[in-house]
Amino acid sequence: MQELDPIQIDEGETAASPFRLTLRGSMGLDNVRDLHLAAEELASRGRDVEVDCSGPTRLDLAAIQVLIALAIDLGRAGHECRVLGVPPGTKRHMEFAGL
Repeated sequence: MQELDPIQIDEGETAASPFRLTLRGSMGLDNVRDLHLAAEELASRGRDVEVDCSGPTRLDLAAIQVLIALAIDLGRAGHECRVLGVPPGTKRHMEFAGL
């Protein structure tokens, strides 16, 4: 069985659809650089982004910080970052941070 990538970017159905950033597995210091690179790429592409957090087994503060930076960058460019599927324990921290 093939293991899925922990970070996946989907284009969306149309050119106006938001990009979808899907996270899986443990999201933390071991792969935060890859998450940061994906976030920078998405922020530069000029569309809204949906982040699917229903798959990670762990989302540490480093990963949350990258998502906050993505939301700020998108907001400055007039776009939105919607974070979906956040586990209840993590959701409180993300809401406190403004996500």
